[in-house]
Amino acid sequence: MSIRVFVLANCLLLWTHAATVAAAQETVPISLGIDGDSFTLNGKRTFLLGISYYGALGASDEIQKRDLLEAKRLGMNWIRIWATWAAFDNDVSVVDRNGKPVADHVKKLQSLVARCEQLGLVVDVSLSRGNGVSGPPRLQNLEAHRRAVHAIVSALKDYRNWYLDLGNERNIKDQRFVSFEELKELRAEARRLDPRLLVTASHAGDMSKEDVREYLANVKVDFLAPHRPRNAQSPGQTEAKSREYLAWMKELNRVV
Repeated sequence: MSIRVFVLANCLLLWTHAATVAAAQETVPISLGIDGDSFTLNGKRTFLLGISYYGALGASDEIQKRDLLEAKRLGMNWIRIWATWAAFDNDVSVVDRNGKPVADHVKKLQSLVARCEQLGLVVDVSLSRGNGVSGPPRLQNLEAHRRAVHAIVSALKDYRNWYLDLGNERNIKDQRFVSFEELKELRAEARRLDPRLLVTASHAGDMSKEDVREYLANVKVDFLAPHRPRNAQSPGQTEAKSREYLAWMKELNRVV
């Protein structure tokens, strides 16, 4: 290959990369909503496809930008982060164990959500009480958990491209456990602070009919968030499980 052709090839690669970045940055800011049994982005029914990016707040600004652009390039429109993430001697939690905001990490969260808004990405912001394995347990009582909800909803009230998971896999019976009655209180607090915010609570494993009833009629989540079993058979079962949940919701006269 001649030097002239080599230089031209590299210029084309650089131009293609720059065009990809520019196109991603010019995306119209998005607003997340719900229409019946579907999510919407700017009013259009949309399937959310994304990745878990739990420790996003620990990434440098440069790495975070690169990761989000790559997710966008691959066709993603959704990421999931934890607001209570501590692992490997690094704690990048937005709130402390008592639910009080950590100023520097609140700013990082706001910056991340703003960047995702411009890229057309939805952000799942998840809380977890933790089990003490990868980091210290936190939010171990309702008041601490309520303070955390208040801190996060208040910090992100100007954005419409995110939703709140009140408790990651909240049904596991260890330090992570959050009762339905606690969830009901926390959901009410979030609604008081921002009536338009979508709120859920994720569930480890498949739900029973009574679980669905509690989430919809008692807690009043905006959508269900089951974390289906992790085994080879699970993907092939998901359609049938989803249809079963929809049938139960119709019986309860509330389809989400």
